[in-house]
Amino acid sequence: MEDWELKPTTLQKTMVVINVAKKALEQGWINFGLKATLKLLSRAFKGGKYTGQQGRIGGGFNNKLQVLFCRRRNLRTNEAYEMNEFMEMLNSVSLNSDPDSWKWKWNKDKVFSVKSFYNNLLKAHKEYVAPVEPFPHRLIWEAKLPLNVKFFFLSMFRGIILTKDRLYEKQIVDDNLCNLCNSTSSTESSLHIFLECPLVAQVWQKLIGHMPRVADFLTGQTINLLLLDWPSLHTRGFGEILWEIMPFSVLWVIWKHRNLVIFEQKSFDVDKVVQEIKASMWAWLDIDPRNRVRKKEHLFVDLVVNWEGLVRDQVVTVCSILQEGRALVTGCCLAADVHVWEALV
Repeated sequence: MEDWELKPTTLQKTMVVINVAKKALEQGWINFGLKATLKLLSRAFKGGKYTGQQGRIGGGFNNKLQVLFCRRRNLRTNEAYEMNEFMEMLNSVSLNSDPDSWKWKWNKDKVFSVKSFYNNLLKAHKEYVAPVEPFPHRLIWEAKLPLNVKFFFLSMFRGIILTKDRLYEKQIVDDNLCNLCNSTSSTESSLHIFLECPLVAQVWQKLIGHMPRVADFLTGQTINLLLLDWPSLHTRGFGEILWEIMPFSVLWVIWKHRNLVIFEQKSFDVDKVVQEIKASMWAWLDIDPRNRVRKKEHLFVDLVVNWEGLVRDQVVTVCSILQEGRALVTGCCLAADVHVWEALV
């Protein structure tokens, strides 16, 4: 109740308190101590009397609540504190003809949001220390991805995905070696399983090997920086849409096939992994209505047989611009010569 500011309608006298109390009790928005107080208030405000083992409580009112008294005993300390707090809240209420509504105290627009609730909890937690690198919430939550994939990348950025090096530290597995390359010297860390493993490197090569500028980007990257600093292509259209979601699809499918290798003893087939990455991207295009429209202009077979034609890095140089300009000028001159010749004839 303390986190909400009430704006009730003009109900008869202070019977509004009864409705507020009932609503708060039913939906569990108040603590147990205040529940007991409101139960007593709801009975007292009805103008009758309540007799219990602790005594008899009566109440009355005129235009506003003015009289509330307990017979045979006074309010206890905690009850008196809650009563005073409750009365202060009621005194600040102004009645009008608008519909009932709830206003969230911790937002400027008075609308509840998870962010405002989370920030308020952090302020109350004195031992909390903000991370040096803030979580890239827009990169994850605003990406056009399935929800389970977003939670996977949330775990990845938090560094809590269960790779074998972490499981080995917790003494859950007997070794920390990579099951994909089966190397006796390769520890399965996030960096290895997604970038450095020879089989995974072949997957990346088949997807971006035809673009040398982008292929060099993978060298010396961490997983978090790979997503944060994912480069842009000098291209537009359908290929640009595929390129934006490609790193998410690659990491997600690699993790799925890694689990298949460990838990179902499947083999890591590079060609099948690449095809599933493209299939995942094709399916994820339906999440965004705008991408769904662009998707109708293509077929999935285009991703399979014409991947390099769709996803390409068109580097625009000064020479190419001059060549296009020279061709344009030449064309204009030829057109002018034709017009002059026609005039002479």
